[in-house]
Amino acid sequence: MGIGYPPAPMDKLTRWLTAFVLAIVAGCGIAALFMRGQDRTGMLFVFAILAVFTLGAYLLAPLKYEIVDDAVKVRRSRPFGMAVIPLAGLKEVRVLEKGELNLWKTYKLWAASGCFGYFGMFGSRNLGRFWMSCTALTGAVLLSGDRKWIISPADAEGFVNEVRRRVSNHG
Repeated sequence: MGIGYPPAPMDKLTRWLTAFVLAIVAGCGIAALFMRGQDRTGMLFVFAILAVFTLGAYLLAPLKYEIVDDAVKVRRSRPFGMAVIPLAGLKEVRVLEKGELNLWKTYKLWAASGCFGYFGMFGSRNLGRFWMSCTALTGAVLLSGDRKWIISPADAEGFVNEVRRRVSNHG
């Protein structure tokens, strides 16, 4: 039987970036309504591209983190489904300390960040390469095994304690 944890509320930076992106998308859509001819076609194209990327970011946002017998599951909207992090082989499970996950010192390898959260493969000097599925950077949880994952359950300490309990029972 699994235990579900909701994602942490979006942090201030994520809320601002999401609002900014949504305002730009809405602005492009509204501007297209008032344009004519080729200008309108061009603006509709820009609107469509921005809308698709924004929808993609929304669909990638974690809906729930679930701890089951042998894994942590990151549930996302369809079509992206879920990511599965096996408990077997986890070497480290902890809440990241303040400043340890610094967006300005992190580089994207195959990722999106800011709008609705932080998703994909990132890297940094102090953490190395990692996968992230977060709605907030503060209080994020590191799950380190074959791959490193950073996630953001609302109850980070409770989540870490439950994963550690399951790992000790599993191994």
